[in-house]
Amino acid sequence: MKKKYLKHRKQDRKRAAAAAVTAVCLIAAVGIIGGIAAKIQNKFPDTVPANETVEGAAGEETFEEFTDRLFASYVQADTLTRHYKVADPSAYNMEDGSVTWGEVSGEAFRNKINEDKQEYQTLLSFDYQALSEEEQLTYDVLKAYLEQGLKLEGMELYEEVLGEYSGVSSQLPVLLSEYAFYTENDVEEYLELCRQIPDYFEQLIQYENERMEAGLFMSDSNVDGVVEQCASFIENPEQNVLIETFSDRLGDLTDVSEEKKAQWTEEHAAIVKEAVIPAYEGLMEAMTAMKGTGITGSPASLPMGKDYYEAKAQMAVGTEESVEEMKTMVTDALFDQMADMQNLYDEDPSITAQVSAGAYPSGTAEALLNDLRQKISSDFPSIRDVSFQINRVPVSLQDHLNPAFYLIPPIDHAWENVIYINESPEYDQSDLYLTLAHEGFPGHLYQNVYFSDQEAAPIRYLLSFPGYTEGWATYVENLAYDYIDTMEEDVKEFVRANYFTSLGLYARMDIGVNYDGWTVDQLKEFIQTYFDVEDETMIQDIYDRMTNDPANYLSYYVGCLKFQELRQTAQEQWGESFSPMEFHRRVLEIGPAPFDVLETYLFL
Repeated sequence: MKKKYLKHRKQDRKRAAAAAVTAVCLIAAVGIIGGIAAKIQNKFPDTVPANETVEGAAGEETFEEFTDRLFASYVQADTLTRHYKVADPSAYNMEDGSVTWGEVSGEAFRNKINEDKQEYQTLLSFDYQALSEEEQLTYDVLKAYLEQGLKLEGMELYEEVLGEYSGVSSQLPVLLSEYAFYTENDVEEYLELCRQIPDYFEQLIQYENERMEAGLFMSDSNVDGVVEQCASFIENPEQNVLIETFSDRLGDLTDVSEEKKAQWTEEHAAIVKEAVIPAYEGLMEAMTAMKGTGITGSPASLPMGKDYYEAKAQMAVGTEESVEEMKTMVTDALFDQMADMQNLYDEDPSITAQVSAGAYPSGTAEALLNDLRQKISSDFPSIRDVSFQINRVPVSLQDHLNPAFYLIPPIDHAWENVIYINESPEYDQSDLYLTLAHEGFPGHLYQNVYFSDQEAAPIRYLLSFPGYTEGWATYVENLAYDYIDTMEEDVKEFVRANYFTSLGLYARMDIGVNYDGWTVDQLKEFIQTYFDVEDETMIQDIYDRMTNDPANYLSYYVGCLKFQELRQTAQEQWGESFSPMEFHRRVLEIGPAPFDVLETYLFL
């Protein structure tokens, strides 16, 4: 039984948080762009001998002071990150500071490596046993985060900051159009950020030149994607999304005169037309000039390509398992899911027709989210009452953004929850119910709000673990099929297995292209084993998505499998005392972490 189509609802993570746009992680500030730093396996001991001291370590500051200092350092690396992480910097003893996009260059990344090495040694100098239980959790999470990021020594130029779907140029319009104005100073900072975009883009261009000279520049087809995305964003200057959203955001400043708002509006429109749009045009020109100098095959063929992908895969999932181990996990899960589909088909060959005729719950996005919020109450712990806003992706951005994404709010404004829905004809919105389970309840929105109430150390809210966040959202999306009351049970099981088989195949293609070194023809052969696909453009597009954002699909699929494994272990260890409610509560209270840390604290 060969499947008929590729289900491709979810396309991205990035760092942002990821297919959720996580704001801070997508903009190439040197302190945020993936924690590029040195490989330290076997370089540093797990502890510092008691008779030795480390400058600036435990003897000079408490553990709380250390993590707060690190938090402030990361957050203040650039203005956009600071704004999206904390609405009121003064509450965290931070000053507004000068407006900056941060630094983007090979040298800046290497400097960050040295800083992270020093912070790692400082972390190790603390007496672990003297820490509180909560501090020990923070210690373990931070240690794992630094160790995972520090695996990329010598590969500073391998990290791509541009990309059609997950790069700076594609994410910037959303992040700027959602830049909240809490005070007049926020407006001035925003305007200054817009003024600085030409200089910021020049940094990106110089960084891409460094990559080109090192033989690491992107493929021609990926260049075409970036240029196309930029062109779409600036196509209609008078109706640019930044101009269209600016006045609405000014409306939140009720104590500012209409004259002042009018002045800002005029100034902003001029900046967009005279600075932002020309910056995009310059980026398009530079990228086009570099076209033809990039890689022509799989990233696996690069000198450190396999090492880079393995480090990225381990960071994406939050595991120390090798890519080969992950490949086995993916393959085994795919076999089981396809066997489930085959069994259902063998029992009732008409099930495919029933699936085609089946209907998901319908209604507005708001109504569907409220339905989900009510139905999850038997399986998930309650959270405080929160509001949410549904925004539609502007037409000029539809072709280059995900079908849906959740914007993580500042940690001191956790009630500001925004989900974007992409109504592009390219995306099938018939299963919006499941998309909203992923992005909303009990997915990203729910998980983020729950963790925000745990009053963890601020640094915990900054560290990115896509395997946990995207894995959780995919895991609960899988459970959300149980809440569908518009399909028969066997039809739901077939649809569930069909979607997760497709997602697993994307994860296998991710590994195949970026680690096994598949060519486009080999990818085509693999796809045609499962799907009736002849469209060469579609196959090239899939290849480009894989090479432009390595290991992305692993955070979703392998992350989901890891949660399912943890649940199975919990059922075995807890026996009759196991309940989904208790399992979910413990996982949510521990919060984002690599899976070995999560497992340790789950079964203490």
